Amino acid sequence: MGKKSRLKRERRENPTFKITIGATIPGSESDGDIHRNVAHQSRLIKAALLYADEVTLCSPTIAVMLAYSKLPQFSIQQKIEVLSLAAPSLAYDGNILAQMLQMQELGARFDFLTSNTISARQAMSRLSQSDRAAVFAFKAEKDRLTQGIESQFHDMSANARIHTKEWGLDALQDLIGKGKVRVINLGPPISDVEIIASTVQSAVRSQQDLYTEPASSVSLRMNEDDYKKTLFGDLMNQFQAMINSPTEYPLFDYEAAHLVEVGLREGVFESTALQNERVKHTALTANFLERLPLFDEASASELLSIRSALKGPLVRFRQAMMKYSSEMEANPWSADFQLEADRVFHSEIEPIVLSLEEEIRSNNYLL
Repeated sequence: MGKKSRLKRERRENPTFKITIGATIPGSESDGDIHRNVAHQSRLIKAALLYADEVTLCSPTIAVMLAYSKLPQFSIQQKIEVLSLAAPSLAYDGNILAQMLQMQELGARFDFLTSNTISARQAMSRLSQSDRAAVFAFKAEKDRLTQGIESQFHDMSANARIHTKEWGLDALQDLIGKGKVRVINLGPPISDVEIIASTVQSAVRSQQDLYTEPASSVSLRMNEDDYKKTLFGDLMNQFQAMINSPTEYPLFDYEAAHLVEVGLREGVFESTALQNERVKHTALTANFLERLPLFDEASASELLSIRSALKGPLVRFRQAMMKYSSEMEANPWSADFQLEADRVFHSEIEPIVLSLEEEIRSNNYLL
C-alpha cells in the first residue's frame, strides 16, 4: 500500500479531533483576576493540546494580553503613537508628540550624519558650520525626547515581561507561531498600538476621582460602548457557533460556561441534547486532565511531545471520556457538574488517569 493510501486510511479511521476553547473577560481588571483568568485558560489550552489534534482559542482577554506581551518589543515610533493616542488622558502635550513623530521620520538621516562613519564624515564636511551645528542640535534634542519617551515605558515594559512569563504568554505566542493554536479575532480589527493605548486610558480613568471631570471625555475606540457591544456580540455568535459546530468540540472556561447557562435559560443560545453531550465531553476531559500533577510541571511544548508518543493510551482515554461523559446527567454550566465529575473520576476514571501519567513518566519526559 502506498504512502498516500495509508494516510487516507488513517484519516478515515482516526478523524481529526478538534477543540475550540471559549472564554470571557475576568470579573475585574485587577492583576489578580486577570492572572486567575489567564492561568485557567492556559490550563485549558494545555489540556486541549494533550487531548485534541487541533486547538482554537476564542478569548477577548488573551487577544489583549498577547498585544500587551509585545510591548517590550515596541519601536520608539510605536511608543510615541501609544502616547499620542492616550495623550489627553495622560495630560501630555500633543504638540510635542506630533513633533516627536516628525523627528522620528527625519531622524534616520540625522542619525546617519552623526554616526561618525567615513561616508557620514564626508557628508558632514560638505555642510556649512551652521548646518553641522544644526544637525547635532537636532540629534541631541531627538535623543533627549526619545530618552524621555523610553523612561515613560520602562515600568510598563518591565511589568509586561514579568506578566508574559508568569502568565505563559511567551509559550502561547510560540504555539501560535508554530500553528499549534489558532486564535479567533473578535470585534472590529484593532492594532496592538490601539490596544495598549486603550488599556492605558482605561487604567488612568479607573484611578481618577469619581467626583472630578475626566481628563478626556473622548474614549479610544476599544473603550467605546459601540466597540464593546460589537465585541460582545461577536463573542456570543462564536459561542453559538461552537455549540452548533459538527466538527469541533467546545470547551468553556468558568465564566463562559456560566454565560452559556444564562444564555440557554434566556433563549439567547440554543442547544440540542447531542450538542450538550459534546460540551460535557470536553468539560469532563479538561476537568480530569487538569488533575494531573504533570500539568504544573510540563510546558505546552512538552505536552505536545508527550502526546505524539502516547497516541494509543490517549485514544483509549478519549474512548473512556466519550463513554462516561454521555452517562453524566449534569451539564458543565450546572452547579452539580463538579460534584458529578468528582464521582465519575474517583469511581471510574482515576485508574485510567493514573496509568496515563505513569506512561508519561515512564517515557522520561519530565525527568
